[in-house]
Amino acid sequence: MLWQLGGVDKRVYTPENVARLTAIGGGERSFTVRVYPAGAHSLCATTHGLTSEELRSPGFVGGLFTDLGAWLQAHVLSRDRR
Repeated sequence: MLWQLGGVDKRVYTPENVARLTAIGGGERSFTVRVYPAGAHSLCATTHGLTSEELRSPGFVGGLFTDLGAWLQAHVLSRDRR
């Protein structure tokens, strides 16, 4: 499972989410967690994660779709080829 989280998310406390995912991610559960420091809850690029900033954001945080594509390639698409 891939979790992409915003580092300045004002709706969900990212450090707590990461800690909980780390705690349950052992064994057969495999979590990949990516935190984007300038990412709001929507993963739009912001300074402070405020809704007003999201509305003026130039777009999504850098690396978001590259990371998603790489994860899909490694975990889903490679499995489909077997």
